[in-house]
Amino acid sequence: MFVSKQRLLELVVVAVVGVFVCCNGVSTTNASQVFPICDYTEISGVDAAGEIISHSRYGETEYDENLDCETTLVVPHGYVAQIQVQVLDIDDNDNLDIITLNGAHVLHAESNMYFIGDAGSDIAFRFETKDHGKGFVIDFFLFKASENSFSMCETSVVSLTEGEIKSHSTFGSAQYDINRNCDLTITVPEGMVAHLHVVYLDLEPVFDPLLITSGSLSAYNPRGGEEFVGAPSEDVNFNFQSDSSITSNGFLISFHLLPSSSGSGYNDLSSPQRHEFCGSESDVRGGEGVLWYKGGEEYSVECEFDFKPPSGTLMFLSLKYFSILTQQYDGLTLENNDVTKTIHSQDSFLGVVDGDSDATFRLKRYHRTRYIQFFEIEFVSVQPQGNEVFTFCQDDIGSSTHGFIQSHANYIQSSTYPDVNCDVTIPVPDGKVIEVRAIQVSMSSKDAFALESGSHKTVNFETTELFVGETGHDLVISFDSDNEGQFFIEFEIVDPEVVVTTTTEVSTTQTTSTSTTTSATTTSTTSTTTTTTTTT
Repeated sequence: MFVSKQRLLELVVVAVVGVFVCCNGVSTTNASQVFPICDYTEISGVDAAGEIISHSRYGETEYDENLDCETTLVVPHGYVAQIQVQVLDIDDNDNLDIITLNGAHVLHAESNMYFIGDAGSDIAFRFETKDHGKGFVIDFFLFKASENSFSMCETSVVSLTEGEIKSHSTFGSAQYDINRNCDLTITVPEGMVAHLHVVYLDLEPVFDPLLITSGSLSAYNPRGGEEFVGAPSEDVNFNFQSDSSITSNGFLISFHLLPSSSGSGYNDLSSPQRHEFCGSESDVRGGEGVLWYKGGEEYSVECEFDFKPPSGTLMFLSLKYFSILTQQYDGLTLENNDVTKTIHSQDSFLGVVDGDSDATFRLKRYHRTRYIQFFEIEFVSVQPQGNEVFTFCQDDIGSSTHGFIQSHANYIQSSTYPDVNCDVTIPVPDGKVIEVRAIQVSMSSKDAFALESGSHKTVNFETTELFVGETGHDLVISFDSDNEGQFFIEFEIVDPEVVVTTTTEVSTTQTTSTSTTTSATTTSTTSTTTTTTTTT
Protein backbone atom coordinates (compact mmCIF):
# COMPACT_ATOMS: atom_id res chain seq x y z
CA MET A 1 0.00 0.00 0.00
CA PHE A 2 1.15 3.59 0.53
CA VAL A 3 4.78 4.18 1.35
CA SER A 4 3.68 6.54 4.09
CA LYS A 5 0.46 5.00 5.32
CA GLN A 6 1.61 4.49 8.92
CA ARG A 7 4.54 6.59 10.08
CA LEU A 8 4.53 9.22 7.33
CA LEU A 9 1.01 10.35 8.11
CA GLU A 10 1.84 10.56 11.80
CA LEU A 11 4.72 12.90 11.05
CA VAL A 12 3.69 14.76 7.90
CA VAL A 13 -0.01 15.36 8.34
CA VAL A 14 -0.74 17.89 11.03
CA ALA A 15 -4.48 17.49 11.19
CA VAL A 16 -5.25 14.31 13.10
CA VAL A 17 -8.49 12.57 12.17
CA GLY A 18 -10.11 9.23 12.92
CA VAL A 19 -10.43 7.33 16.15
CA PHE A 20 -9.01 8.52 19.44
CA VAL A 21 -10.01 8.17 23.07
CA CYS A 22 -10.88 11.30 24.95
CA CYS A 23 -11.62 12.37 28.41
CA ASN A 24 -12.33 9.52 30.81
CA GLY A 25 -12.40 6.90 28.08
CA VAL A 26 -15.23 8.09 25.79
CA SER A 27 -14.48 6.73 22.32
CA THR A 28 -15.19 8.72 19.17
CA THR A 29 -15.48 5.67 16.96
CA ASN A 30 -18.55 7.15 15.26
CA ALA A 31 -17.08 10.59 14.65
CA SER A 32 -18.25 10.43 11.02
CA GLN A 33 -21.99 10.37 11.80
CA VAL A 34 -23.72 13.18 9.92
CA PHE A 35 -27.19 14.53 10.73
CA PRO A 36 -28.98 16.93 8.32
CA ILE A 37 -30.92 19.24 10.61
CA CYS A 38 -34.25 18.93 8.80
CA ASP A 39 -34.15 15.11 8.75
CA TYR A 40 -34.11 14.62 12.53
CA THR A 41 -36.17 16.10 15.33
CA GLU A 42 -33.95 14.39 17.88
CA ILE A 43 -30.38 13.02 17.87
CA SER A 44 -29.82 10.42 20.58
CA GLY A 45 -27.90 7.22 21.15
CA VAL A 46 -24.83 8.74 19.51
CA ASP A 47 -21.63 7.09 20.70
CA ALA A 48 -19.65 10.28 21.18
CA ALA A 49 -19.38 12.60 18.21
CA GLY A 50 -20.86 13.70 14.91
CA GLU A 51 -21.82 16.57 12.64
CA ILE A 52 -25.04 18.51 12.20
CA ILE A 53 -25.31 19.95 8.69
CA SER A 54 -27.73 22.33 7.02
CA HIS A 55 -28.97 19.84 4.40
CA SER A 56 -28.28 16.33 3.16
CA ARG A 57 -26.49 17.47 0.00
CA TYR A 58 -24.25 20.01 1.71
CA GLY A 59 -21.22 20.71 -0.50
CA GLU A 60 -23.11 19.73 -3.65
CA THR A 61 -26.17 22.01 -3.68
CA GLU A 62 -27.47 25.00 -1.73
CA TYR A 63 -30.08 24.59 0.98
CA ASP A 64 -33.72 25.38 0.19
CA GLU A 65 -35.60 28.54 0.99
CA ASN A 66 -38.48 28.73 3.50
CA LEU A 67 -37.11 26.08 5.85
CA ASP A 68 -38.13 25.92 9.50
CA CYS A 69 -36.32 23.00 11.16
CA GLU A 70 -35.30 22.15 14.69
CA THR A 71 -33.41 19.19 16.12
CA THR A 72 -32.35 18.40 19.69
CA LEU A 73 -29.08 16.78 20.67
CA VAL A 74 -29.85 14.56 23.67
CA VAL A 75 -27.05 14.77 26.24
CA PRO A 76 -27.03 11.79 28.66
CA HIS A 77 -26.90 12.28 32.41
CA GLY A 78 -23.35 12.96 33.56
CA TYR A 79 -22.18 13.98 30.10
CA VAL A 80 -21.35 17.35 28.55
CA ALA A 81 -21.72 18.47 24.93
CA GLN A 82 -18.90 20.35 23.21
CA ILE A 83 -20.14 22.38 20.22
CA GLN A 84 -18.00 23.90 17.45
CA VAL A 85 -19.43 25.80 14.45
CA GLN A 86 -16.96 24.76 11.76
CA VAL A 87 -18.65 26.33 8.72
CA LEU A 88 -21.37 28.99 8.63
CA ASP A 89 -22.20 30.33 5.18
CA ILE A 90 -25.86 31.30 5.19
CA ASP A 91 -27.78 34.22 3.69
CA ASP A 92 -28.11 37.38 5.78
CA ASN A 93 -31.88 36.85 5.89
CA ASP A 94 -31.53 33.33 7.33
CA ASN A 95 -31.03 32.38 10.95
CA LEU A 96 -29.38 29.56 12.93
CA ASP A 97 -29.92 29.50 16.70
CA ILE A 98 -28.42 27.22 19.34
CA ILE A 99 -30.66 26.80 22.38
CA THR A 100 -29.47 25.55 25.78
CA LEU A 101 -30.83 25.21 29.32
CA ASN A 102 -34.29 24.09 28.15
CA GLY A 103 -34.78 27.25 26.12
CA ALA A 104 -33.49 29.67 28.73
CA HIS A 105 -30.40 30.58 26.74
CA VAL A 106 -30.50 31.27 22.97
CA LEU A 107 -27.25 31.78 21.06
CA HIS A 108 -27.17 33.19 17.55
CA ALA A 109 -24.64 31.01 15.69
CA GLU A 110 -21.45 32.65 14.45
CA SER A 111 -18.50 31.33 12.46
CA ASN A 112 -16.01 29.42 14.63
CA MET A 113 -18.30 29.64 17.65
CA TYR A 114 -17.30 27.24 20.40
CA PHE A 115 -18.94 26.46 23.70
CA ILE A 116 -19.53 23.67 26.20
CA GLY A 117 -23.01 23.03 27.57
CA ASP A 118 -24.00 22.14 31.12
CA ALA A 119 -23.82 18.55 32.32
CA GLY A 120 -26.84 16.52 31.22
CA SER A 121 -28.40 19.52 29.44
CA ASP A 122 -29.80 18.90 25.94
CA ILE A 123 -28.99 21.37 23.16
CA ALA A 124 -31.43 22.36 20.41
CA PHE A 125 -30.60 23.76 16.96
CA ARG A 126 -33.15 25.84 15.01
CA PHE A 127 -32.65 26.72 11.33
CA GLU A 128 -34.98 29.20 9.57
CA THR A 129 -34.44 30.31 5.97
CA LYS A 130 -35.92 32.76 3.51
CA ASP A 131 -33.31 32.40 0.79
CA HIS A 132 -30.75 29.93 -0.51
CA GLY A 133 -27.18 29.53 0.73
CA LYS A 134 -24.20 27.20 1.03
CA GLY A 135 -25.08 26.00 4.54
CA PHE A 136 -23.37 25.10 7.80
CA VAL A 137 -21.45 22.36 9.57
CA ILE A 138 -21.53 22.00 13.36
CA ASP A 139 -19.32 19.46 15.14
CA PHE A 140 -20.47 18.04 18.46
CA PHE A 141 -18.64 15.87 20.93
CA LEU A 142 -19.98 14.23 24.10
CA PHE A 143 -17.71 13.49 27.04
CA LYS A 144 -18.11 12.67 30.71
CA ALA A 145 -18.34 15.69 32.97
CA SER A 146 -15.36 15.79 35.31
CA GLU A 147 -15.92 16.36 38.99
CA ASN A 148 -12.34 17.59 39.27
CA SER A 149 -12.02 20.74 37.19
CA PHE A 150 -9.20 23.26 37.78
CA SER A 151 -8.68 26.70 36.23
CA MET A 152 -5.39 28.40 35.48
CA CYS A 153 -4.70 31.46 37.67
CA GLU A 154 -7.08 30.08 40.32
CA THR A 155 -5.29 26.83 41.19
CA SER A 156 -1.54 26.41 41.45
CA VAL A 157 -1.11 22.77 42.52
CA VAL A 158 -3.24 19.72 41.68
CA SER A 159 -2.62 16.46 43.57
CA LEU A 160 -5.35 14.20 42.18
CA THR A 161 -5.10 11.19 39.88
CA GLU A 162 -7.56 12.50 37.27
CA GLY A 163 -9.38 15.65 36.26
CA GLU A 164 -9.23 18.49 33.77
CA ILE A 165 -7.31 21.76 33.42
CA LYS A 166 -9.06 24.81 31.94
CA SER A 167 -7.56 28.04 30.69
CA HIS A 168 -10.05 30.04 32.79
CA SER A 169 -13.07 29.50 35.00
CA THR A 170 -15.59 30.66 32.37
CA PHE A 171 -14.18 28.41 29.65
CA GLY A 172 -16.93 27.37 27.23
CA SER A 173 -19.03 30.49 27.79
CA ALA A 174 -16.56 33.40 27.55
CA GLN A 175 -13.01 34.10 26.35
CA TYR A 176 -10.04 34.30 28.70
CA ASP A 177 -8.79 37.66 30.01
CA ILE A 178 -5.86 39.73 28.80
CA ASN A 179 -2.53 40.09 30.65
CA ARG A 180 -2.41 36.61 32.17
CA ASN A 181 0.72 34.79 33.32
CA CYS A 182 -0.27 31.71 35.28
CA ASP A 183 1.43 28.51 36.43
CA LEU A 184 -0.14 25.23 37.50
CA THR A 185 1.52 21.96 38.54
CA ILE A 186 0.10 18.43 38.52
CA THR A 187 2.09 16.50 41.13
CA VAL A 188 3.08 13.01 39.98
CA PRO A 189 4.06 10.45 42.67
CA GLU A 190 7.04 8.12 42.29
CA GLY A 191 6.30 5.30 39.87
CA MET A 192 3.46 7.12 38.12
CA VAL A 193 3.20 9.03 34.84
CA ALA A 194 0.72 11.68 33.68
CA HIS A 195 -1.34 11.12 30.53
CA LEU A 196 -2.85 14.30 29.04
CA HIS A 197 -5.44 14.65 26.30
CA VAL A 198 -6.05 18.03 24.64
CA VAL A 199 -9.83 18.18 24.37
CA TYR A 200 -9.76 21.66 22.86
CA LEU A 201 -7.27 24.48 22.32
CA ASP A 202 -7.85 27.89 20.72
CA LEU A 203 -5.23 30.53 21.59
CA GLU A 204 -3.94 33.61 19.80
CA PRO A 205 -0.80 32.39 18.00
CA VAL A 206 2.56 33.59 19.36
CA PHE A 207 1.17 36.11 21.84
CA ASP A 208 -0.90 33.77 24.06
CA PRO A 209 1.31 30.72 24.58
CA LEU A 210 0.69 27.54 26.57
CA LEU A 211 3.82 25.58 27.47
CA ILE A 212 3.54 22.13 29.08
CA THR A 213 6.68 20.53 30.53
CA SER A 214 7.45 17.30 32.36
CA GLY A 215 11.10 16.60 33.09
CA SER A 216 12.86 16.86 29.72
CA LEU A 217 9.58 16.67 27.78
CA SER A 218 7.65 19.64 26.43
CA ALA A 219 4.68 20.60 24.28
CA TYR A 220 3.89 24.07 23.02
CA ASN A 221 0.30 25.03 22.09
CA PRO A 222 -0.62 21.40 21.27
CA ARG A 223 -3.52 20.92 18.88
CA GLY A 224 -6.93 19.66 19.89
CA GLY A 225 -7.00 15.86 19.96
CA GLU A 226 -3.31 15.45 20.72
CA GLU A 227 -1.99 13.25 23.52
CA PHE A 228 0.93 14.11 25.79
CA VAL A 229 2.55 11.56 28.08
CA GLY A 230 4.83 13.00 30.74
CA ALA A 231 8.12 11.71 32.05
CA PRO A 232 7.90 8.93 34.68
CA SER A 233 7.71 10.24 38.25
CA GLU A 234 7.97 13.84 37.01
CA ASP A 235 5.44 16.59 37.74
CA VAL A 236 3.63 18.26 34.84
CA ASN A 237 3.91 22.05 34.72
CA PHE A 238 1.62 24.40 32.80
CA ASN A 239 2.50 28.01 31.97
CA PHE A 240 -0.17 30.09 30.23
CA GLN A 241 0.29 33.70 29.11
CA SER A 242 -1.88 36.22 27.29
CA ASP A 243 -0.99 39.67 26.02
CA SER A 244 -2.79 42.99 26.36
CA SER A 245 -5.07 42.81 23.32
CA ILE A 246 -6.65 39.90 21.45
CA THR A 247 -8.01 36.90 23.37
CA SER A 248 -9.67 33.66 22.31
CA ASN A 249 -11.67 30.66 23.58
CA GLY A 250 -8.91 29.01 25.60
CA PHE A 251 -8.20 25.34 26.28
CA LEU A 252 -9.46 22.26 28.07
CA ILE A 253 -7.05 19.40 28.84
CA SER A 254 -7.97 16.19 30.64
CA PHE A 255 -5.41 14.20 32.65
CA HIS A 256 -5.07 10.96 34.55
CA LEU A 257 -2.13 9.30 36.30
CA LEU A 258 -1.14 5.70 35.57
CA PRO A 259 1.77 3.45 36.58
CA SER A 260 4.86 4.57 34.66
CA SER A 261 5.12 1.21 32.89
CA SER A 262 2.01 2.20 30.89
CA GLY A 263 3.80 4.68 28.66
CA SER A 264 6.61 7.17 28.18
CA GLY A 265 6.88 10.62 26.66
CA TYR A 266 6.27 10.97 22.94
CA ASN A 267 8.76 13.78 22.62
CA ASP A 268 11.73 12.93 24.80
CA LEU A 269 14.33 15.65 24.29
CA SER A 270 17.13 13.14 24.96
CA SER A 271 15.98 10.88 22.10
CA PRO A 272 18.44 10.60 19.16
CA GLN A 273 15.50 11.40 16.85
CA ARG A 274 15.29 14.92 18.29
CA HIS A 275 17.73 17.56 17.07
CA GLU A 276 18.11 20.88 18.86
CA PHE A 277 18.22 23.93 16.65
CA CYS A 278 21.11 26.18 17.72
CA GLY A 279 22.54 23.14 19.53
CA SER A 280 25.61 21.00 18.90
CA GLU A 281 24.35 19.57 15.58
CA SER A 282 24.14 21.42 12.29
CA ASP A 283 22.57 18.91 9.90
CA VAL A 284 20.65 15.67 9.49
CA ARG A 285 21.13 13.24 6.60
CA GLY A 286 18.01 11.10 6.63
CA GLY A 287 15.78 9.09 8.91
CA GLU A 288 12.92 10.63 10.83
CA GLY A 289 12.63 12.88 13.84
CA VAL A 290 12.09 16.42 15.07
CA LEU A 291 14.07 19.64 14.82
CA TRP A 292 13.16 21.81 17.83
CA TYR A 293 13.99 25.21 19.26
CA LYS A 294 13.06 26.97 22.47
CA GLY A 295 14.18 30.49 23.29
CA GLY A 296 13.38 33.07 25.93
CA GLU A 297 14.12 36.76 26.17
CA GLU A 298 17.60 36.51 24.67
CA TYR A 299 18.23 38.18 21.32
CA SER A 300 21.05 38.41 18.74
CA VAL A 301 20.44 34.77 17.80
CA GLU A 302 21.45 33.45 14.39
CA CYS A 303 21.56 29.71 13.65
CA GLU A 304 21.08 27.39 10.71
CA PHE A 305 20.39 23.71 10.20
CA ASP A 306 20.67 21.63 7.02
CA PHE A 307 18.55 18.72 5.81
CA LYS A 308 20.58 16.54 3.43
CA PRO A 309 18.59 13.48 2.38
CA PRO A 310 20.56 10.63 0.75
CA SER A 311 20.41 10.24 -3.01
CA GLY A 312 17.27 8.45 -4.16
CA THR A 313 15.19 9.43 -1.12
CA LEU A 314 12.51 12.00 -0.40
CA MET A 315 12.35 13.90 2.89
CA PHE A 316 8.98 15.28 3.99
CA LEU A 317 8.97 18.37 6.21
CA SER A 318 6.03 19.57 8.29
CA LEU A 319 5.53 22.23 10.95
CA LYS A 320 4.10 20.96 14.23
CA TYR A 321 4.52 23.92 16.60
CA PHE A 322 5.50 27.47 15.69
CA SER A 323 5.76 30.60 17.81
CA ILE A 324 8.45 32.85 16.36
CA LEU A 325 7.92 36.58 16.05
CA THR A 326 8.36 37.52 12.40
CA GLN A 327 9.31 41.15 11.90
CA GLN A 328 12.05 43.16 10.23
CA TYR A 329 15.26 41.08 10.23
CA ASP A 330 13.68 38.45 12.53
CA GLY A 331 12.12 35.13 11.61
CA LEU A 332 12.61 31.55 10.46
CA THR A 333 13.32 30.91 6.78
CA LEU A 334 13.67 27.82 4.60
CA GLU A 335 16.22 28.00 1.79
CA ASN A 336 16.22 25.49 -1.06
CA ASN A 337 17.76 25.81 -4.55
CA ASP A 338 18.64 29.46 -3.96
CA VAL A 339 15.03 30.31 -3.10
CA THR A 340 14.17 31.63 0.39
CA LYS A 341 10.75 31.12 1.96
CA THR A 342 9.68 32.68 5.27
CA ILE A 343 7.89 30.28 7.62
CA HIS A 344 4.63 31.43 9.21
CA SER A 345 2.42 29.97 11.93
CA GLN A 346 -0.32 29.08 9.42
CA ASP A 347 2.07 26.84 7.46
CA SER A 348 1.67 23.12 8.02
CA PHE A 349 3.17 20.87 5.35
CA LEU A 350 6.38 22.57 4.25
CA GLY A 351 7.20 20.36 1.31
CA VAL A 352 9.56 17.67 0.08
CA VAL A 353 13.33 17.69 -0.36
CA ASP A 354 14.80 15.16 -2.77
CA GLY A 355 18.21 13.55 -2.62
CA ASP A 356 19.65 15.95 -5.20
CA SER A 357 19.17 19.10 -3.14
CA ASP A 358 19.59 20.40 0.40
CA ALA A 359 17.23 22.46 2.52
CA THR A 360 18.47 24.94 5.11
CA PHE A 361 16.45 26.42 7.96
CA ARG A 362 17.85 29.72 9.20
CA LEU A 363 16.69 31.54 12.36
CA LYS A 364 17.46 35.19 13.04
CA ARG A 365 16.42 37.04 16.20
CA TYR A 366 17.62 40.60 16.76
CA HIS A 367 14.68 41.91 18.81
CA ARG A 368 14.07 41.18 22.47
CA THR A 369 10.62 39.81 23.45
CA ARG A 370 9.02 38.57 26.65
CA TYR A 371 7.20 35.81 24.77
CA ILE A 372 8.38 32.24 24.50
CA GLN A 373 9.97 31.52 21.13
CA PHE A 374 9.41 27.93 20.12
CA PHE A 375 9.06 25.66 17.09
CA GLU A 376 9.13 22.01 16.13
CA ILE A 377 9.68 20.76 12.57
CA GLU A 378 9.00 17.09 11.90
CA PHE A 379 10.79 15.22 9.14
CA VAL A 380 10.69 11.73 7.68
CA SER A 381 12.64 10.18 4.81
CA VAL A 382 11.23 7.57 2.44
CA GLN A 383 12.82 5.65 -0.41
CA PRO A 384 10.30 5.89 -3.24
CA GLN A 385 11.76 2.94 -5.20
CA GLY A 386 11.43 4.61 -8.58
CA ASN A 387 8.30 6.62 -7.78
CA GLU A 388 8.39 10.28 -8.63
CA VAL A 389 7.03 13.64 -7.58
CA PHE A 390 4.93 14.88 -10.52
CA THR A 391 4.00 18.49 -11.15
CA PHE A 392 0.33 18.87 -12.01
CA CYS A 393 -0.36 19.50 -15.72
CA GLN A 394 3.37 19.55 -16.49
CA ASP A 395 4.77 16.05 -15.95
CA ASP A 396 3.55 12.91 -17.71
CA ILE A 397 2.39 10.42 -15.08
CA GLY A 398 2.04 7.75 -17.75
CA SER A 399 1.64 4.24 -16.36
CA SER A 400 3.08 5.00 -12.91
CA THR A 401 1.37 3.00 -10.18
CA HIS A 402 2.54 5.15 -7.28
CA GLY A 403 3.77 8.68 -6.82
CA PHE A 404 3.19 12.16 -5.44
CA ILE A 405 1.54 15.05 -7.29
CA GLN A 406 2.28 18.68 -6.41
CA SER A 407 0.13 21.56 -7.58
CA HIS A 408 3.13 23.53 -8.84
CA ALA A 409 6.84 23.13 -9.41
CA ASN A 410 9.27 23.88 -6.57
CA TYR A 411 6.49 23.31 -4.05
CA ILE A 412 8.84 23.58 -1.09
CA GLN A 413 10.33 26.91 -2.15
CA SER A 414 7.45 28.69 -3.84
CA SER A 415 5.10 31.02 -2.01
CA THR A 416 3.37 31.96 -5.28
CA TYR A 417 0.47 29.64 -6.01
CA PRO A 418 -0.37 28.61 -9.57
CA ASP A 419 -2.94 30.09 -11.93
CA VAL A 420 -4.18 26.77 -13.32
CA ASN A 421 -7.29 25.44 -15.02
CA CYS A 422 -6.50 21.89 -16.03
CA ASP A 423 -7.57 18.23 -15.84
CA VAL A 424 -5.21 15.27 -15.44
CA THR A 425 -6.17 11.64 -16.00
CA ILE A 426 -4.38 8.74 -14.32
CA PRO A 427 -5.16 5.48 -16.14
CA VAL A 428 -6.29 2.57 -13.96
CA PRO A 429 -6.12 -0.97 -15.42
CA ASP A 430 -9.09 -3.32 -15.30
CA GLY A 431 -9.46 -5.00 -11.93
CA LYS A 432 -7.42 -2.33 -10.12
CA VAL A 433 -8.40 0.61 -7.91
CA ILE A 434 -6.66 3.90 -7.25
CA GLU A 435 -6.25 5.37 -3.78
CA VAL A 436 -5.39 9.02 -3.21
CA ARG A 437 -4.16 10.45 0.09
CA ALA A 438 -4.26 14.22 0.71
CA ILE A 439 -1.03 15.22 2.41
CA GLN A 440 -1.88 18.91 2.11
CA VAL A 441 -4.79 20.64 0.38
CA SER A 442 -5.30 24.38 0.77
CA MET A 443 -7.99 26.09 -1.28
CA SER A 444 -9.75 29.45 -1.20
CA SER A 445 -13.38 30.06 -2.11
CA LYS A 446 -12.20 30.97 -5.63
CA ASP A 447 -10.54 27.58 -6.21
CA ALA A 448 -12.00 24.24 -7.30
CA PHE A 449 -10.34 20.87 -6.73
CA ALA A 450 -12.16 17.63 -7.55
CA LEU A 451 -11.41 13.91 -7.92
CA GLU A 452 -13.57 11.56 -9.99
CA SER A 453 -13.28 7.84 -10.69
CA GLY A 454 -16.37 6.22 -12.16
CA SER A 455 -19.27 6.95 -9.81
CA HIS A 456 -16.91 7.96 -7.00
CA LYS A 457 -16.39 11.71 -6.76
CA THR A 458 -15.34 14.28 -4.20
CA VAL A 459 -15.37 18.06 -4.57
CA ASN A 460 -14.18 18.92 -1.08
CA PHE A 461 -10.98 16.90 -0.79
CA GLU A 462 -9.28 17.84 2.47
CA THR A 463 -5.94 17.28 4.17
CA THR A 464 -5.57 13.71 5.59
CA GLU A 465 -8.56 12.46 3.57
CA LEU A 466 -8.39 9.16 1.66
CA PHE A 467 -10.19 8.85 -1.68
CA VAL A 468 -10.77 5.38 -3.14
CA GLY A 469 -11.76 5.18 -6.80
CA GLU A 470 -14.14 2.76 -8.47
CA THR A 471 -12.59 -0.53 -9.59
CA GLY A 472 -11.29 -0.38 -13.16
CA HIS A 473 -12.05 3.32 -13.65
CA ASP A 474 -9.47 6.01 -14.42
CA LEU A 475 -8.98 8.90 -12.03
CA VAL A 476 -9.62 12.44 -13.26
CA ILE A 477 -8.15 15.27 -11.19
CA SER A 478 -9.60 18.72 -11.90
CA PHE A 479 -7.91 21.84 -10.54
CA ASP A 480 -9.01 25.42 -11.22
CA SER A 481 -6.98 27.88 -9.16
CA ASP A 482 -6.93 31.65 -9.02
CA ASN A 483 -3.38 32.01 -7.64
CA GLU A 484 -4.47 30.89 -4.17
CA GLY A 485 -4.92 27.10 -4.14
CA GLN A 486 -2.23 24.45 -3.66
CA PHE A 487 -2.04 20.73 -2.96
CA PHE A 488 0.34 17.84 -2.45
CA ILE A 489 -1.20 14.37 -2.78
CA GLU A 490 -0.05 10.76 -2.93
CA PHE A 491 -1.60 8.15 -5.23
CA GLU A 492 -1.26 4.39 -5.58
CA ILE A 493 -2.92 1.85 -7.89
CA VAL A 494 -3.59 -1.40 -6.04
CA ASP A 495 -5.55 -4.63 -6.18
CA PRO A 496 -9.00 -4.43 -4.59
CA GLU A 497 -8.62 -5.84 -1.12
CA VAL A 498 -10.93 -7.15 1.57
CA VAL A 499 -13.72 -4.72 2.35
CA VAL A 500 -14.34 -4.57 6.08
CA THR A 501 -17.91 -3.65 6.97
CA THR A 502 -18.82 -2.47 10.44
CA THR A 503 -22.40 -1.92 11.55
CA THR A 504 -23.37 0.63 14.17
CA GLU A 505 -26.83 0.96 15.65
CA VAL A 506 -27.88 4.59 15.92
CA SER A 507 -31.11 5.55 17.58
CA THR A 508 -32.69 8.49 15.80
CA THR A 509 -36.04 10.17 15.79
CA GLN A 510 -37.34 11.15 12.37
CA THR A 511 -40.41 13.01 11.25
CA THR A 512 -43.03 10.56 9.95
CA SER A 513 -46.20 12.63 9.58
CA THR A 514 -47.41 16.18 9.92
CA SER A 515 -50.93 17.45 10.57
CA THR A 516 -51.70 20.39 8.28
CA THR A 517 -54.55 21.62 10.48
CA THR A 518 -52.64 21.85 13.75
CA SER A 519 -49.06 22.05 12.39
CA ALA A 520 -48.17 19.46 15.04
CA THR A 521 -45.46 16.96 14.14
CA THR A 522 -45.75 13.35 15.24
CA THR A 523 -42.54 11.38 15.69
CA SER A 524 -41.60 7.76 15.91
CA THR A 525 -38.30 6.27 16.97
CA THR A 526 -36.62 4.03 14.44
CA SER A 527 -33.44 2.02 14.64
CA THR A 528 -31.25 3.03 11.73
CA THR A 529 -28.36 0.86 10.67
CA THR A 530 -25.38 2.84 9.42
CA THR A 531 -22.88 0.83 7.40
CA THR A 532 -19.33 2.09 7.01
CA THR A 533 -17.18 0.56 4.28
CA THR A 534 -13.42 0.73 4.62
CA THR A 535 -10.79 -0.51 2.21
CA THR A 536 -7.76 -1.84 4.01
